[in-house]
Amino acid sequence: MAIKEKKSGSILLIRGIDVSVPSEYLDDSSARNSENFRLSRGVLTKRYGSSLIGGIVGSGVLTLSGNASNTNTVVIGTKTYTFQTSLTDVDGNVLIGASASDSIDNLIAAINLAAGAGSTYATSMTAQPEGVSAIAGAGDTMDVTVNAATTATIATTETLGSGSWGAVAIVFPSEVEIMGGRKFTREGVDYNMRIGLDKIEHYNSTTSKWIDVTGTDLTGTSLDLVDTAIPLLTSKRIFCVTNGIDAIRKWTATGDTADLGGTPPVCKFIQEFKTYLVCANIQGGTDVSQRIQWSDTAAPETWGSGNAGATNLVEDGGDITGLSLFGDYLCVHKENSIYLGYLVSSSSIFKFDRKATGVGTIANGTIQNLPSGEQVFLAKDGLYSFNGVTTKTLSTSINEEIRDGLNAQYAKKAWSVLVREEREVWFGIPIGSQTTGQTVYKYNYETGIVFKDTRATINAGWLGPSTTSSSLIWDEMVGTWDASSLRWDGTGLSKGVDSIILGDTSGLSYTVSGVTNDDNGVAVSAIWTTKDYQDSQQRIARFNKLELWAKGESVKVEYSTDHGDTWTEMIDSPFTLTDSYPGIDSPDIFYFDTVSSTVRFRFTNAISEESLAIKQFIISYKPREMRN
Repeated sequence: MAIKEKKSGSILLIRGIDVSVPSEYLDDSSARNSENFRLSRGVLTKRYGSSLIGGIVGSGVLTLSGNASNTNTVVIGTKTYTFQTSLTDVDGNVLIGASASDSIDNLIAAINLAAGAGSTYATSMTAQPEGVSAIAGAGDTMDVTVNAATTATIATTETLGSGSWGAVAIVFPSEVEIMGGRKFTREGVDYNMRIGLDKIEHYNSTTSKWIDVTGTDLTGTSLDLVDTAIPLLTSKRIFCVTNGIDAIRKWTATGDTADLGGTPPVCKFIQEFKTYLVCANIQGGTDVSQRIQWSDTAAPETWGSGNAGATNLVEDGGDITGLSLFGDYLCVHKENSIYLGYLVSSSSIFKFDRKATGVGTIANGTIQNLPSGEQVFLAKDGLYSFNGVTTKTLSTSINEEIRDGLNAQYAKKAWSVLVREEREVWFGIPIGSQTTGQTVYKYNYETGIVFKDTRATINAGWLGPSTTSSSLIWDEMVGTWDASSLRWDGTGLSKGVDSIILGDTSGLSYTVSGVTNDDNGVAVSAIWTTKDYQDSQQRIARFNKLELWAKGESVKVEYSTDHGDTWTEMIDSPFTLTDSYPGIDSPDIFYFDTVSSTVRFRFTNAISEESLAIKQFIISYKPREMRN
């Protein structure tokens, strides 16, 4: 006697040992029943965790107006450095140099544990506990920086007769929320860039630290979104940032950022297109929120001559809400339409064709171009794809959930990442009372299946260069190799593969990988709920056994006979698993006894650094009488 799903319709079957027996079908409604699971090689698997990379960048400056004297001290956090005229081997001791500059150099070497142990600083010197590092600044100064997990005070004091700190503690940014980021490549070198409310930084994978290259702080708020572009300037790529408030910034991979030259407009969106830098939704004036403005050819710092120009897209009266590439076109979004722009040989330079799609993006950060040639994005009533002419919904059931729960006030802060290895686009969308994209819908663009993650406080996501200096090895993986869902030779383990980077509201960034099952040390709660099952003839049945093929560390199994209103945990649950699937004739068995017309099951693992992979389950039951 077969069991059928109460709700029909399916896209993909979890590959089981024997697919002739009933199993759980997955379709685009599965996201409503899952949290923090992924589909890996036909198996439901607890999602990857994330690890902190770097921290919040803090800085300080020590200035010597004269040389240090014997027994003078410099204190950084919990570490005291003592200057000596004759060096003794005690942790913290630093030799006074012939000049203030030499003494600064010796102190820097001691802080960094660089060359000079036993000669310029004590052999017994230990690392600065808070992770502070130092470099020589202008004149007789020392610049110290730290990547910290919080902005807790790191005191800086001294007893110098001729010197002082610029502040009594290392200074952290006043506004730390991470607003966005991207990979920037210049002359063959990859940079992982992130933009906060007031800082622009890049990541050094050798030192595992973010480096501040801001120069003058940005002044936007948490509702002033950032956008980036990488146009050519003198035949080399430059990294450009806009937040709709400050002048467009540029970075050439050296020194700090500077205002883009010429007279570029202040704008919400920027995009490189062929040899032009294009701006959209210009700030200030009439109709400029509908304006597209572009630089001269191959000259992003020339805006008033040559082929520089502008046009207003005023047909439907709506503001521009997004700007991206779409194949060989420049793609401009409004809330209710999409424009495709292209170059023409006339003095107009650009022409834009309006597509009456009825929808466009409400969040620039959600626009992604798929390998299939389609573009996907978040609209006011859900997720859509665009083929160059028309749009269609990605998932009716998911769009219902988004439409019912979308926090419209913060919807523009939604973000997305194209994860090619998983054939997925991740959409981080603020749902309910969320003010950032903490609910992550993972849309598989090959199968159409959507799963859902929760990632608290996450505000931005992007692909950045690998955050590791070498490929992962087996010993670095969490758990046993058999328990892992990664392929041993998969690209996700290789050096140089782009990493998924997530930025949060506290100023921290994380990389997603298979080396951890936790989120920065916090256990991930993975929950998957099946649909309702019932007898094929809709008879009341006595359900009494669940056979399960799963692996990992443990699984909690519950059942519900009232459509998920209440749950009963099965006997022997949580069940201890092994690192390999049971044999075809020896599944893990859960016994229970309930009489009902329907039953559904819930599988949970919320234990730190534990994995879980579910391949198949079979339900045993005996039919009873027909329902009246």
